[in-house]
Amino acid sequence: MIAKGEAEAANRAKSEFLSNMSHELRSPLNSVVGFSDLLIRDSSDEFTQRLAPKIRDSGLYLTNVIEDLLDFDRIESGKVNLELKEISVNDLIAHVAETGALQISDNISLVLDLNPACRKVFCDSVRIRQVLTNLLDNAVKYSPGGGEIHIRTAANQDEVWVSVSDTGIGMNSVEMKSIFERFSQLESGYQRRSVGLGIGLSLFRELVELHGGRIWAESEKGRGSEFTFSLPCVSPAPKSSDGAETLARLRVAQQNPWDGRSVLVVDDLEHYHEYVRLLMSSASPLRSAYNGKEAIDLARRERPSLILMDLRMPVMDGFDTIETLKTDPLTREIPILAITAQVMAQDRSRSIELGADGFVTKPINIESFQSEINRVIG
Repeated sequence: MIAKGEAEAANRAKSEFLSNMSHELRSPLNSVVGFSDLLIRDSSDEFTQRLAPKIRDSGLYLTNVIEDLLDFDRIESGKVNLELKEISVNDLIAHVAETGALQISDNISLVLDLNPACRKVFCDSVRIRQVLTNLLDNAVKYSPGGGEIHIRTAANQDEVWVSVSDTGIGMNSVEMKSIFERFSQLESGYQRRSVGLGIGLSLFRELVELHGGRIWAESEKGRGSEFTFSLPCVSPAPKSSDGAETLARLRVAQQNPWDGRSVLVVDDLEHYHEYVRLLMSSASPLRSAYNGKEAIDLARRERPSLILMDLRMPVMDGFDTIETLKTDPLTREIPILAITAQVMAQDRSRSIELGADGFVTKPINIESFQSEINRVIG
């Protein structure tokens, strides 16, 4: 019993360390990725346009490493909480393709072949998006210039299948046997030397299996690879959707929803305020608060169109601030978007329960940020 108690205490300490590490790393990574995105968007200098994407991609890579570590720990400790909702897989893929295409080299083609008869599935869209995004990233990593990546969907009465295939280096039979094992990775890829922790595909398999699905791979050395996963269907009569409506909505969302609107930014880090001032320069006015008490005073006085609320702050944290604002008749109708470097499921659920209208994690993806603000403020 003593040994069991010590092991449980060690696991709790490890999980707390990983959570704190995630917060401490994600805050500066938000600046690395965010300012790089702004340079890419706004600079016409050739030198900047060549180097800024490399800075951004390195920051995004580190973010993915952090996320994999946290998920690895959650699965080991049995603490993965799936937020299951009924969704269209085709719409989800269209969203991933629209945002992922921005990261794909110009000389690699991305082709969608989405079956409009696919039924809806009951899944955690964040987790399945994570699987899709990383399978797409792997396909890019191991594809040559001039290659093609295909994302396909198919279905029967019981399951929807999603396949991501590439025309890359492929795998031999020995590599195929170990790809879903933890800490296993191929030796190299076309786009960069193989790096990372080697837990990605193992993690994705466990996430898919938690949904009651399966994941498998087919490959031949020198002829590319195809990864397929299945999810159980829940809808008896699907609405036809090939993702086109979602793509159209996303293109509208890429316009700035904050143009001419008043926005209150609440965060204790000055470099985050500077980033938001540059990103949302067309907001009018754009106000800053550095803790919850300042935010409440400003919100009551100015009634902004939107509040961007960090959750971890001194003096008064974001949770208490959201609760106060949402129970005050003067401010309860103001949309609040919770933004945090923490990625724990309980942070998301707690902020929503207290009244937040949406939730975004750092580092901020501009396209997803725009889309979420569009959803929150209409």
